[in-house]
Amino acid sequence: MLLSCQFAWSQNPQIITIRKLYNEFQNNKSSSTQNKIDDFENSSEGGEITAYYLNDSIKMIETKYYGHMGKTYEEYYFDRGKLYFVFSQDFQYNAPPTEEEYKDNETVVSANRKYFWNQDLIRWIGPDGTELDSSSTEYMAEESFLVKYANSLLKKF
Repeated sequence: MLLSCQFAWSQNPQIITIRKLYNEFQNNKSSSTQNKIDDFENSSEGGEITAYYLNDSIKMIETKYYGHMGKTYEEYYFDRGKLYFVFSQDFQYNAPPTEEEYKDNETVVSANRKYFWNQDLIRWIGPDGTELDSSSTEYMAEESFLVKYANSLLKKF
């Protein structure tokens, strides 16, 4: 069943378009210009936000936030000022990096992939590779939060 579901998504025209936009940016990222700002308001250990521009248009905003016991890394992708994809990683340390007990190889990393179409979250792949239920309250809350947050990031640049 999972294989047929994955096949159905791979044939979905919206997902195909999102992947095409993502790949176009990745192929041209090296020729992008960047604008980086520090963000100490949203993290106990600091953070930074970097906007990537192609042809004077923001195509991706990257956020990095550092904490005592971990860090978060997120990429927000835009086309014509609209969010279409979010990739996020959460790193949980076994101990603070300044402590002797800290071991880099014991860091637990979880990743999420969220696909948007016309500002609507249409697919969310969680850390274990499975799709989250689009009718759940968590799904709907995440959709609302991410669209608002992505728009607030755009306004910073």
